[in-house]
Amino acid sequence: MTYNITLVRVEPGLTVQKALDRLDAGYDPDAEPPPFRPTDAHRDEWARILDRVSREAEAGAVESTEYPYSLTLETVGPPGRVQLDHCGETAHIEVAHHHTGRRQRRSWRSPTASRASSKTNAV
Repeated sequence: MTYNITLVRVEPGLTVQKALDRLDAGYDPDAEPPPFRPTDAHRDEWARILDRVSREAEAGAVESTEYPYSLTLETVGPPGRVQLDHCGETAHIEVAHHHTGRRQRRSWRSPTASRASSKTNAV
């Protein structure tokens, strides 16, 4: 099972709903998506994202791949697989969820919360 999150860039003067309506209006499930041609700004932004995920997410190995329709990063390691697809004006995050009970709560805790909790429990 995965949790899927879509991020949308909202152009000035539009509401979130209007931005989503524009995306939905242009969606054709049978059509080939347009190729993503990242600009220098997209690549700079992507490099910053990769650097930050590698340093701060404590997510294990981070792999980046360029596909015709997106720049993709994938983490493999605790707490599990996370995939981020950067498609220009949108991004999609997919988080694999396979933990239950106490283990599930630990896997979703932020690194800061985990450290704070460990310090509290140690006292």
